[in-house]
Amino acid sequence: MNEIWHTRSSGDDIYAFVRRKTDDFIYDVVAGSDTFEAFNGANIANYDLALADDGGNFYSVDFPAGISANVHRVSLFLRAIGAPLLTDFELSQGEISWNGTSEEDVSSVSSNISVIISDIVLVQSTVDTIASDLVLVASDLISVGSDVDTVLDTVRIQLNELNLNEVNA
Repeated sequence: MNEIWHTRSSGDDIYAFVRRKTDDFIYDVVAGSDTFEAFNGANIANYDLALADDGGNFYSVDFPAGISANVHRVSLFLRAIGAPLLTDFELSQGEISWNGTSEEDVSSVSSNISVIISDIVLVQSTVDTIASDLVLVASDLISVGSDVDTVLDTVRIQLNELNLNEVNA
């Protein structure tokens, strides 16, 4: 809640534009849902998302719930008169990483990174074990008198299986 916010003296009229980062299309507040379009100055009144003056020099608005997960650019403007104008003063801008229902916070991203690192360590451990097993297989084949080509073929088969398993994992 209140994912879009700004501090400024009370009594001003502040609004936001939300743009999808992948193509810089702008959110159409009037159409709602997940409607983005190329910016058209004639439609500027469809794009403004009004921030509420919450008192104490704090303005805020909820990020539109219908917008799908993505990184979005948010620009805040000071409205000069009733309708938004192309000449309104831009106060600030930033990005929101939106997961479809709420803003992604740093702690959830850090948690996901920790899980990924754990998975990488597990895969590396598995690869090390398989490599050790291949050395043992090669050593056994050599000790029973297999020729070098047979040993190499066996090792290649094992490595190909390992590559296929990694791709399918």
